[in-house]
Amino acid sequence: MNNKLEKNDICFSFDDGLRCQFDIAYPILKKYNLTAFFFIPTISIDGGIEKLEVYRHFRFSKFKDIDIFYNEFFDILKNSYISEKVDFQNKISKFVPDKYLAEYPFYTKNDKIFRYTRDYILEEENYDKVMSMLMEKYDYDIEENAHNLCIDKDCVRTLYKDNNIIGLHTHTHPTNMSKFDYNIQYEEYSTNKNILEDIIQNKVKTVSYPCNSYNEDTLNIMKKLNISLGFRANMAEGYDNILELPREDHANILGGM
Repeated sequence: MNNKLEKNDICFSFDDGLRCQFDIAYPILKKYNLTAFFFIPTISIDGGIEKLEVYRHFRFSKFKDIDIFYNEFFDILKNSYISEKVDFQNKISKFVPDKYLAEYPFYTKNDKIFRYTRDYILEEENYDKVMSMLMEKYDYDIEENAHNLCIDKDCVRTLYKDNNIIGLHTHTHPTNMSKFDYNIQYEEYSTNKNILEDIIQNKVKTVSYPCNSYNEDTLNIMKKLNISLGFRANMAEGYDNILELPREDHANILGGM
């Protein structure tokens, strides 16, 4: 009412542009006359494949337990030429899980080992190769599954028409954006912005950073793109920039219920 947030005010935000968010969460928001932020990657809207979500779907559709997936993933990695190429055994022996992603208590030790391997040892090209080997083993069709996972242009228009806020989340949804130089980051976010603005026919002014990965270059890019509000992915203290607002992960909220 007074352009001020009170201590108990809450906003909802949804990252990744998932179709299930539109099919399940959006009707519930409408039922209770609520709106939310939707931070949307645009690779699938642009005709490409959002690999992060395809890989996630593969993990949970083909394996009854995530640790079974991890075991198979690392078995394939260790027995392939990629292990020696990236010096996997040496690098993982120095990894300390307890100190990695400590601000996210819901991650298990195996979660942390997998994410560290994906983002800092393998990086995208080699990670894709290992996943391709594993998906071939399980006869998983990427093309067949990809189009069902993410929202499309009509979904974005509907969300916007109903007063939800559409925001940036990069174009291709990398998990470790801060490793990229300024030019690559700018291309990711400017492409994301142009596509979303073309869909909603209005300016996009908000962002959330995939996997909480960003740096000073990212923040400078946000200013250049006239982004006025940005969200981190945790509640860490010490950030007073309007482009680095804290958020509580739903896993922590559900874990405390």
